[in-house]
Amino acid sequence: MRLTDRNSFLIHLFALLHAVVALGCRAFGIADDLMLTLLTMLLVVALCIRGGMSTRFMALMVVLVNVVGFALGNINARWLGALGLPPMAKFPISTLITTEVIGWGTLWLVDNARKRRNPGAPGDTGGIKWLLVAFVLILCVRLVLLLTFSDSLNSENTLVNVIADYAFSCVAFIVLAE
Repeated sequence: MRLTDRNSFLIHLFALLHAVVALGCRAFGIADDLMLTLLTMLLVVALCIRGGMSTRFMALMVVLVNVVGFALGNINARWLGALGLPPMAKFPISTLITTEVIGWGTLWLVDNARKRRNPGAPGDTGGIKWLLVAFVLILCVRLVLLLTFSDSLNSENTLVNVIADYAFSCVAFIVLAE
């Protein structure tokens, strides 16, 4: 299997995983924001690692993709809502489309950055601290947004959502650090 085929498979797999998480969270009344954010960050990191990018490049991509993904996801959801799709359909479809766009966009940026780099220059894959700082920064911003703008702030599920999302995040950090 060629590298492009493997990256294509990875992008499609993450897009499908995003849709399943969005659908599952909606079905159980759980906020999906932080889990989808984390999945997006993991996709970007995986594509950057496969492309031999530096951790600083990865950190920059994680921040950039989360800002773009948040905006694009909202635009897609509104567009799909205007078509009359119910929330149980529009949010999983929206996140699937958004993840595909983000995945292919990230792959394009990684390929372009790799072409511009000196042919013999290795990627800085050692210093993971910048990447972890970007992860923590994004998750803290998402937590503040969740707690500030949540419609169900007084709901008993809010605490469960935050605990579940951050437990999932901690597991992902440990796997990434290993």
